[in-house]
Parts: sequence; structure tokens; C-alpha cells
Amino acid sequence: MTYQRARLTFLLAFLAFLLTARLAAAASGIPLVIEVDNSKGLRPGDPVRFEGREIGEVRAVGFGDRDTVEVHIEIDHDARDRVRKSGMFLVNEPIGGEPAHVEYFAIDAKSPPVEANQRFQGARSLAEVWLRRGRISADELSRAMSQGVEQMRRNLDELRRSPEWSKFKDQVARLSAQLTVTGSELTRLLNEQLPKLQKELDDLYAEYQKEIQKAERERRPTPAP
Repeated sequence: MTYQRARLTFLLAFLAFLLTARLAAAASGIPLVIEVDNSKGLRPGDPVRFEGREIGEVRAVGFGDRDTVEVHIEIDHDARDRVRKSGMFLVNEPIGGEPAHVEYFAIDAKSPPVEANQRFQGARSLAEVWLRRGRISADELSRAMSQGVEQMRRNLDELRRSPEWSKFKDQVARLSAQLTVTGSELTRLLNEQLPKLQKELDDLYAEYQKEIQKAERERRPTPAP
């Protein structure tokens, strides 16, 4: 009888240990590794963001085995279902007093959720993310402008050099009218260059409008003589 009680006590204790470990694992964040060419000043504690909201933080930054920089991050428990295997990560350099941070982009929302310690090849630019996904959002365009005029210009130039520029030109033209960069963010941009970039976007939108009007005229039936 004493043996049976001891055995039952041991089994109950073991099951309680397994349950506690499983609950702790479920409540904790999920670790991921991003391989990048340049850490751009990232430090442990810097945020990981998705659509402007913080979803995790950088845990460590160091050199990997393949002549790359490894950025170890941890995604918060509440956000782990939003990060997918097909997603991409981009390191943004510090600007305007803001620290460097990692930004996550969803590519295919239907792909499986990430697994612990999954490795990602970091994107080299925001344009690379847009090209892979095939579209741009107004919020992303606004945040890109907040990162600095020159960086935004480099992303536009990369899109212009792409064979898919015709598709993105229409998107940028439409979205340029929906920019939501706030006044405080604008003060951090270069005042001499911002109007030039805004003019480029306005000209692009005007060109897009002319193309639409031309297409509408061509679709109209020619009046009979």
C-alpha cells in the first residue's frame, strides 16, 4: 500500500511538472533568428514592430557562422500567431532620436505560423519587401517617408529599376494622396528635400490621372459620321 501511494504521488507530481512546463512555454514568447548584412546599430532591447505596433524585442546581436550578422529576437506571446513563415523582417536604422528597430512584414497571411528558432533571411530594403509581396499599403508608404527622405528615395529608385515598376507606379500614385505622415514626423525630415519628393509623388499622381483619362477616352465609342 505504501508503495502504491508513493508511486501515485510520484506520477501526480510528474504530471503537474509537465503541465506547468507546458503552460510556461505557451505563455512565453517565441525566439527567432534573422540573418542580415548590417545590424544598423541594433542593440538588445530594441523593439520589433508590425504595422507600427511593438510585437517583441531584440535579445542579442552577433556574428553568425556564414559571414552574416545574426539578430536574435523574441516575439511576444500575444503576437506569435500574427508572424508567419512566409513573412519578412527588415532592420531600420536609428533616425530622429528613435532607436534602430526590426520591422516585420506579412507576405502571405495564409502561410503557417512561425516555429521557435526559425531562421529568416532579412530583407535588404523596403522595396525588396514590396517587390516580393507585390503591393504597397498607405501606412507603409507613410512610415517609409518618416524614416527619411533619402531612404524613401532609394526605395523608389529600386522600384523604378524593377521590371514590375509599371504596376508599382500606379500604386504609389494612388497612395501618394493618402499619406498620413504627422506634423511632428515631418519636422524630422530634411526640409529642403521633402518638397522635392512630395512634388515627385504629385507629378506621378498627375501622370496616373492623365493615363486614366486617356484610357476612358479610348473606350468611348466613336460617334457615327
